[in-house]
Amino acid sequence: MTILNTYPNAKTFGYIDTNYHRRNDNDIVADIDAWLYGPKALIPSGGIFFDDVLTDNADALWQMNNVASYARLDNFTELIFNPGTTPAFPDPRYPGTKTPSGVYTMANQTLVYENVWGSKYGPSTASNVSGFINGNNHGVAASRLSAMIYGLPTDATWNNVTGGCATTKSHLCTLTNNFTGVVDTLYLSDLPLVSGGGNYSAFPPDFMKWVGILAGAI
Repeated sequence: MTILNTYPNAKTFGYIDTNYHRRNDNDIVADIDAWLYGPKALIPSGGIFFDDVLTDNADALWQMNNVASYARLDNFTELIFNPGTTPAFPDPRYPGTKTPSGVYTMANQTLVYENVWGSKYGPSTASNVSGFINGNNHGVAASRLSAMIYGLPTDATWNNVTGGCATTKSHLCTLTNNFTGVVDTLYLSDLPLVSGGGNYSAFPPDFMKWVGILAGAI
C-alpha cells in the first residue's frame, strides 16, 4: 500500500469488516479513525471499503448510514460497500434475495457480483456475468456498481501481452470489454478460492502482466 500510494493513477482503500451488523458503531468508527490517524504513507488515497455489509435489514442500513457519514467527515469521500453473502441484488448463489435501494445512496459504489471464475454457483463467461448484472441492477447507473472475479485462468491465451488490448487476442481483454458500461470498477484476481478469504490476501501473481495488457485499452 505504501508503494501504491506513490502512484498518481492508483487508488487505495482502507478495509473495514462490518461483520453483517454484528459490530457496533463505535468499533467501526474506531477502525475509520485508525486509517485516518495511522502512518501517513498508509492513509488510503481513495477511501474506505466496507466489507460484509448487511443490506436487507433496516437497523443494519441505519448503522451503515451513520458510519458512512462519519467516514465522510474524516474526508474519506469515496466509499464502497460489499454485501458479501447478502448481495446488493439477486445473486446466483442466493436466489430471491433483495436489498432496499438505500444501499446505493450511502455508498459511492456497491459490489454487486462476487464469484470465482467458472463457479458452479454462477455464470462462467464474461458475457453471462455482465448480462446478469444488467438484468438485475434495478436501474442503478453503472457508475455506482462494481464486480469482483477471482480464480481467473493463468494460461498464455489469457496473458498474451503483445500490443495490449488494442491488438492482442487475450481473453482478459474480452472479459474486461464485456464489463464496459456495466460496472465502473472490476476487481480481478487469478488467486484461487481459499477458505477464510486467503484469495484476497495478496496481489495476483499475474498482476503486472495484466497491467501491461490493459494499458492498451485505458
